[in-house]
Amino acid sequence: MHIFYIVEEVYLMHESKHGFFKIAITIVIIIIIVSIIAYSIWIGSSDKKVYLKGSGASFPYPLIQTLINKYKNINPSVRIDYASVGSGAGQADLLNMVVDFAGSDAPLTDEQLSSAPGWILHIPYTLGAVVIAYNIPGSSEDLKLTPELIVLIFGGKISRWNDERLVEYNPWLNDINKSITVIHRSDASGTTWIFTTFLSRETSFWREHFGAGKTIAWPNLDRFIGGKGNEGVTGLIKQTPYSIGYVEFTYAYKEGIAMASVRNRVGIFIKPSVDSISKAAAVNISNLDPRDLRISRFVIDSNVSDAYPISSCTYFLVYEDWSVYDGQPNVIKYKAKAFKEWVIWILNEGVKYYKELGYAPIPSSLKSKVIEALNLISYKGSRL
Repeated sequence: MHIFYIVEEVYLMHESKHGFFKIAITIVIIIIIVSIIAYSIWIGSSDKKVYLKGSGASFPYPLIQTLINKYKNINPSVRIDYASVGSGAGQADLLNMVVDFAGSDAPLTDEQLSSAPGWILHIPYTLGAVVIAYNIPGSSEDLKLTPELIVLIFGGKISRWNDERLVEYNPWLNDINKSITVIHRSDASGTTWIFTTFLSRETSFWREHFGAGKTIAWPNLDRFIGGKGNEGVTGLIKQTPYSIGYVEFTYAYKEGIAMASVRNRVGIFIKPSVDSISKAAAVNISNLDPRDLRISRFVIDSNVSDAYPISSCTYFLVYEDWSVYDGQPNVIKYKAKAFKEWVIWILNEGVKYYKELGYAPIPSSLKSKVIEALNLISYKGSRL
């Protein structure tokens, strides 16, 4: 029935005995019909707007923001917001279904996956590294650290810069008779998980006394200070003379903070760089299932000879089947497709922005697995 015909009926009913009541009903019907037509036009149009909301790791935040801003110019119909709240908070947001995707440096545990409302895909899209950043005023010397020395510093056992165990590898420290201030994360952090996983693999002392996790119990010492996010830790290192801490490579790189060379598994001291970080992923992943791309266990403490050892990938976490979300099915499907298209754009085009920000692209062998994983995204079992 045409709307104009309905309007004509309204006029005729106005002359009838019960015209007022019928007019009211007819107006309601008109509003419903107009709403349906308008919604159908919106759904069928080529310039639909979609809003994607994400939260999580601060580790990749500078890269994610750049990729969001660049993609906005490519596809202005897609709006993406990402909050840098830490991997732990991002994981919680996704599990509680208050975001469409999460950013995380730490993969979900088997227990988290089994308790989630649906299977969650891990989408690695870049490599980064946790660096040992330090602030020794007036020095331009390179600090060399073995995993054992890192454990002793962050475990509270080495308290001064001229400790003989440090001087053995760094003779220039002999004259630096200053207390070491240790800066660590205060929030649940994937950066902490990468750092402590590396130390747990390298030494039994760390494994037995501190372990690996997004949060750990740091030594209760006055010279240990917690900072929130990579931003907070970087700021504290920069403003605190004779301090040392762990942060994501990009933050130290952009702020011009000195970074230590770390001895890797084959005994070589490696300086963190985009090149040495990218080499950490040169591992065999041919047998990996695209539904479970938790590859950090292969990348952290890699046995590749010229790889920086505290490297890892960072992930987008996203539900495989988006029907876990409440809402209009067509809208949810469009959001799922928009996320998939954005990540494919990142892998193919967005990688050109990686190096200037201090991030390394994933190798081509892993990229093909990630594409397979993205193609698993579905709604009620139907691939999108």
